[in-house]
Amino acid sequence: MTIIAFSGRKQSGKSTSAEYVANLFTQQYPDKVCKIYSFADPLKQDICMKILGLTYNQCYGSDEEKNTLTNLTWNEEKLTARRAMEVIGTDIFRKLLDDVWVNAT
Repeated sequence: MTIIAFSGRKQSGKSTSAEYVANLFTQQYPDKVCKIYSFADPLKQDICMKILGLTYNQCYGSDEEKNTLTNLTWNEEKLTARRAMEVIGTDIFRKLLDDVWVNAT
């Protein structure tokens, strides 16, 4: 098994790069399986979408869609979808356990 990881700022091309490499891999080795994982998927899918009711576009869409207001409030701050993911993912869960999203993935 080989693991390749990408890191970078928001909207910097991490997913695009992963898809490109996965495409090259499956062309070269059609009998092998290539999977792409994102540390943010458990946060986005399990917590933000399933529990808190954010939409797919608010979690995975464009910058504009991620910056839409939600019905969530934190310390009297009305949260955008992006800010909600930051508060939940970093301010709460990562303070409980540093590698929570690695473990969840």
